[in-house]
Amino acid sequence: METILAALISAIASIVVAYVSRTPTRKADDTYAPRPTGPHHGRWVAGMIAIAFWLILAPIAIHHDFPDINMFALFVLTAAVAWFWPVNGWEAAAWVFGLHALNSVAEPLARMVGNYPYPPFSGFHVSLIWITTAIAFVNAFLIAVLCNWRLRKQRGGQLVEPASPNAKSESKGSSPSPVNLERPVAAAQVDISLQLERLAQLKAAGSLSESEFQAAKSKILGA
Repeated sequence: METILAALISAIASIVVAYVSRTPTRKADDTYAPRPTGPHHGRWVAGMIAIAFWLILAPIAIHHDFPDINMFALFVLTAAVAWFWPVNGWEAAAWVFGLHALNSVAEPLARMVGNYPYPPFSGFHVSLIWITTAIAFVNAFLIAVLCNWRLRKQRGGQLVEPASPNAKSESKGSSPSPVNLERPVAAAQVDISLQLERLAQLKAAGSLSESEFQAAKSKILGA
């Protein structure tokens, strides 16, 4: 009976965390953006589904007590998937909680399907509920941290694609674009206009004589 209660707790935690993973995050400019899922989201889902099949089939095909082993094997299995195909930490934690919920019901399910002499639901130990739930929470937390760390590493390791070997030769043979030529010309014209306006103000204020004004003007215009 304690396995069903542990499964229920893990299932509720999975639903709550999955809901959080779908809520957008608040950015520094007070706008909201969806949480990143990672570039290998499809492979992550495929890996989780494969683990789920193992959790169900192993107790039926091998032994009904196999969920006790799978409870700790989930640390290794989920960590392997998180290492190669990380996703958002919240989503990863939701999947891990769901796997632990599935693993908790695998033993009574195997007893029912395999016609074992043991009843599928027997006994009630509160300590086992806490232990099973604690293991699920620890596993979910570690995988969430691992996924977020791996995602940051992948983003930080992305390099700019190098230019092709012919890019340098092509740039030599091609003429500069008109935009690149117009920008410095326009900037120079604005600078000359400002200098001439400044000279006119100095002359109007009496700081420059007519000859000084004409000499400075000729110098600016390059005459």
